[in-house]
Amino acid sequence: MSEQPVDLTRRQVLLGALSTLIVGCSAEWRNIITAPQSASIHLRDALPNLVGDPAAAARLGQTYLAAHPEYRTADDLLNAIERTLLQHDAGALKQMDSDHVATAIKERIASEYAQNEVESVAGWIVSETEARLYGLTTMGVIDSRGQST
Repeated sequence: MSEQPVDLTRRQVLLGALSTLIVGCSAEWRNIITAPQSASIHLRDALPNLVGDPAAAARLGQTYLAAHPEYRTADDLLNAIERTLLQHDAGALKQMDSDHVATAIKERIASEYAQNEVESVAGWIVSETEARLYGLTTMGVIDSRGQST
C-alpha cells in the first residue's frame, strides 16, 4: 500500500509545533503548581525550628492577622509561604525534607530583610515570611512549646 504524501501548510506545521510545546509546558507548570501540596507536610514539620519564642510570636501574629484579613486559615498562610519560596526557587520544595525546608525559609527571611521586604508589626520590623510564621503560631499550628501541631 503506497502512502500519499501529507500536504501540510506552513500554518498547520507551526500550529502543531505550538500545540506540542504548550502541552509540554503545561505538564511542567502542573508540577510546579502542585509542589506546595507535597511540600506542606515538610513545611509543617519545619515550623518548630523557625520560631524561638512561640508565646511572643503568637502575640505578634495576632496583630499581623488583624491587619491581613486575607489570611484566615493556617492553609492560607502555609500556601503564601510556599508560594514565596517557589517564586524564588521553583524546585526548592520538591525534594526537601523538613530540615532543608527550614533552612530555605531562614534564607528567605534573611533575603527579605536584605531586600527591605518587611513590615511593622506591633512596632517590630519583621520580614513578610516571618510575620506569616507568627500568624501560624497564633493559629496554634506551633504550640507554646514550639512544637508543630
